[in-house]
Amino acid sequence: MKPLPVNHEIELSITPKDVWGNPARVDGDPVWTLSEGADMDLIPTDDPFKIIARARNVIGAALVTVTVDADLGEGFRALTGFEAIAIIPGEAVTLAINAGAATPVAAPEPAPVDPATTETPAVPEAVTEPVEAVVDPVVEAQPETPVEPVTDTPAEGGETPAG
Repeated sequence: MKPLPVNHEIELSITPKDVWGNPARVDGDPVWTLSEGADMDLIPTDDPFKIIARARNVIGAALVTVTVDADLGEGFRALTGFEAIAIIPGEAVTLAINAGAATPVAAPEPAPVDPATTETPAVPEAVTEPVEAVVDPVVEAQPETPVEPVTDTPAEGGETPAG
């Protein structure tokens, strides 16, 4: 079977030969046919012994048949030839990612209970009361006030400040 990529064509030709392999004549032009349902076209050429087989854009198979009249006289003796063609995909030009159906995932098993303590882990209860934010008061820095130095000199009146 001759492989032919989709949207490609190939030339087919015949050469009638005698029993010894010598070129032979036939009566009339050959008749080219294509199997029913083949996704291919047969395009005639200027030479009736040649034809173009053009694959369409669908993969599959086709059988091309050609028949000639081998009797050079008044009668008709059919001589038939066949060419099986496999229409194959062309080169990759795109890439498709195929996603399957979504399936549920089983929940994980709970943690086992320690039989030595028979305690189950405590689950904290949810807080239902609003929690007030604690805000530190902002203390602004005060400019320093100069302090008068204290001296041991007597004040007027001669008394010393108690000290």
